[in-house]
Amino acid sequence: MNTVRLVVKGLISEQDAAKQLTELKRDEEALEARRADYERRQTRDTDDARRVAFSKLTEYRGLWAGLSLVDRRELLSELAEAIKITTSGSVIIEWRPVAAIAASMGTSNADAAGVSVNFPSAA
Repeated sequence: MNTVRLVVKGLISEQDAAKQLTELKRDEEALEARRADYERRQTRDTDDARRVAFSKLTEYRGLWAGLSLVDRRELLSELAEAIKITTSGSVIIEWRPVAAIAASMGTSNADAAGVSVNFPSAA
């Protein structure tokens, strides 16, 4: 029987029903949080991976001016899904999703140097 029927039949009070529904909602939210955490770990899109990716991207920003054209192309191939030049000469960059960049650049065991592109370190 669902909770509403139990209340209607007088088997439980409205207060008890509200308490049960609140507990069910809490359990549902906890389950969803566990599912989301599991999915992030499976795709390597973790907080640590995002921190590593952010650190490396910040380093790349500082290195950009000194990179050769070949190195810039390699970096862009890691970060962009597509780069298009319009007939008017405008450049449109379709960036990869943050989760995909983080998953490819960082792992929970990686340091800021553990990425797949091989550019000189800023240090």
